[in-house]
Amino acid sequence: MRHSLAMDVPSEKSGRSAYLLLKRGIHGFYATVLAPKSMDEDRRRREYILNIILAGSLVMLAFFDALVLYYTVSEGVAYHEVSFWLFTSIFLFFVLLYLLSRRGFPVFASYLLIGAYLASNTYAAYQWGVDLHIVVLSYALIVLIASILIGTWFGFVTAGIIAAVIIPLRYFQLTGAIPLQPRVDDVMDAVTLAIVIFLIMTLAWLWNRELGKSLRRAHASESELEKERDLLEIRVEERTHALRQAQFERVEQLYQFAEFGQLASGLFHDLLNLVNAASLQMETKISMDKATVMSKRVERFVTAVRRQLDRQEAQELFPLAESIEDVIQLLSYKAMKEKVNIIFPERGDRSLAYFGNPFKFHQVAMNLIFNALEAYDGIPHGREGRIISIELKSEGGAVRFAVEDKGSGIPDDVRSKIFEPFFSTKESSKGMGIGLASVKRIVEKDFDGMIFVESEVGEGSRFIVVFPWVK
Repeated sequence: MRHSLAMDVPSEKSGRSAYLLLKRGIHGFYATVLAPKSMDEDRRRREYILNIILAGSLVMLAFFDALVLYYTVSEGVAYHEVSFWLFTSIFLFFVLLYLLSRRGFPVFASYLLIGAYLASNTYAAYQWGVDLHIVVLSYALIVLIASILIGTWFGFVTAGIIAAVIIPLRYFQLTGAIPLQPRVDDVMDAVTLAIVIFLIMTLAWLWNRELGKSLRRAHASESELEKERDLLEIRVEERTHALRQAQFERVEQLYQFAEFGQLASGLFHDLLNLVNAASLQMETKISMDKATVMSKRVERFVTAVRRQLDRQEAQELFPLAESIEDVIQLLSYKAMKEKVNIIFPERGDRSLAYFGNPFKFHQVAMNLIFNALEAYDGIPHGREGRIISIELKSEGGAVRFAVEDKGSGIPDDVRSKIFEPFFSTKESSKGMGIGLASVKRIVEKDFDGMIFVESEVGEGSRFIVVFPWVK
């Protein structure tokens, strides 16, 4: 059993070696004899078929030339058929055509080949009659070769030349002006006819095969181009998004400073009032408790200002209600000027805390409350109900933070766009379209939450932020 297995392994290796050797031989033959050298795909296809025709013709001519030589030598002076030297001349002519094709002149070689076929077949038509079956099929083969090797237009030209030759030739043959040579019908006529039919079918198959390969390559190229286009669109979109995001973050930073600049007058006005109130209270011993309260308010005020300017990414557990109170403190002067009452009932649930970046939540609260204040722009100060209601509570394992105004409201056609970067319904001097876009990004990215808006024109708007919370 072991001996049998040992014998099978070398046998398998030798069989594979023979297969590889045969495969290399076929590839070498193709590269040397048939492979086209043209760069253009259409010319390569025509050159490849030309090389097959010429190679096949050379093999066939070499066989017949050897056969004629055999009969010439064996029969001697008794042989009166086709001359050996004529066949040899035809063979050398086809060698010349093949060399022209391989040297980079396939089109010129095609013209010569078609001309040679046309002349030889016309000579046969002259000798034995235009109506000879082999002559008719040979003309059809010549038209097919002309269409494939040169182009459809040359196929029509060739057909016109054939028609111009055979019509008068047939007329003179029928009138007896051109006598016909006697025909010898034998089995070789049928064999030759079958060969011509086979050649026509082979050429049609080669042309369709090459066209099919070209179409498959075209489809593959189109598919690759579509993939490249899709990848390019994705890359452009990603790059555009990255650039837009970087631009947004930069503008967001500038927006914070601009926002602080808008509030500066109110900030320092309230700070001065607090300092004056604290100094007056400290004049009497009785009012020391009130002075302490004032000093704590000053401290909280300064802390609120620091949070407004701070850009740190520190994570900590912070009370949400206190952050909202700091924002209310910062915006109190603007609210007073706009005669808007900010209502934060019982200062919300003070037990609610969140482990994260306190500045981020401060920024969310600042933008939403500031946006609610600006909702009263253009509404007369004497109008009743100029209030902002703030809600903070726990609900189903999440924090619910809502800011509601009774301002002008948001039209339906722009409500879906208010969270887009750089989109704003305000004048360019009053809004850059940064605030709400920044809020949405922070809520979703830093708090893993969601933001909703409910609004009705003329009745006001309500922004609701929901995110998970911890105590």
